[in-house]
Amino acid sequence: MQSKLSGNNLVSRPLPADFSFQALFSPNLEYVYFDQAEAVPFVAAADVFRIENAWWCAEASYLAYVRDEAFVSNVLAKAGFTEVQMFDRGGTQGYLTANDDWALVAFRGTERHELSDIIADLKIGMVPINGRGKVHQGFKEALDEVWGDLHQTLLSLLRERPSRPVWFTGHSLGGALAVLAGARFPAARGVFTFGCPRIGNWTFRQFYPVSCYRVVNNNDFIALLPPPLFYRHVGELHYINALGRLTRKPGWRRKLTDGLRGAYWHLQWILREKGLRLYDQVILDHVADHAPVFYATHLWNELVRRYDRE
Repeated sequence: MQSKLSGNNLVSRPLPADFSFQALFSPNLEYVYFDQAEAVPFVAAADVFRIENAWWCAEASYLAYVRDEAFVSNVLAKAGFTEVQMFDRGGTQGYLTANDDWALVAFRGTERHELSDIIADLKIGMVPINGRGKVHQGFKEALDEVWGDLHQTLLSLLRERPSRPVWFTGHSLGGALAVLAGARFPAARGVFTFGCPRIGNWTFRQFYPVSCYRVVNNNDFIALLPPPLFYRHVGELHYINALGRLTRKPGWRRKLTDGLRGAYWHLQWILREKGLRLYDQVILDHVADHAPVFYATHLWNELVRRYDRE
């Protein structure tokens, strides 16, 4: 397709064909991260939701699962970043990257082989935070592991260039850490999360200090946790429906209907492509929808559609 906005050819991407857990949730060294990023630059000073920014942050969140420092640094250099600092302490991992125009912190999400990640997820008791509500204990403790050094690095970046916007992002557990980082660093420009669980109570949401955009893919079950008895989501909802289209703040009836549609289509795909005998080799829809590659791919395809309409 020809993008009328950028003047470059932007081509939609196919969705993954392998729906196994290994394919969807393992660090991916074959994926081409930030492909065609030069045609859709990040708008660092944005104060509203931008599809370009959502896609950039989805790519960054997906990349955060890769532990190979040389690989990550090379990808980010090609994307235009001049500084990269990876962090890994107490099971909390991610990276800070920056150039003269902006800085981005991406947190890694839960890995099923990491006991520390599982423990963080299961500590669902709530603890006070800065006198402005309560948050998930495990998520807070996970951020505590890296915050001291990370905070000092962010302050140093702003001393060098005070006008440089700082953004936080992450998928799954990484999204929860990004939200908490935004609460601790109100100088941040904004936060993007993907498949993020609930983090804090109503008071935490009311006093949240920075712009936050919460992207949820159809039946992603992690976005339903922990239950909303005491927990509330933070951020403006942008929902990817069963057709892969992005909609803003759909009502619960619309989400319910669309979720049933997505589950039905997924079951049809399994029966058509795999058959009942191979059903156990394909993960269910509510798990598949949580995969970071779907967030990156759906958002890219939405970006292409919107650019094509300009």
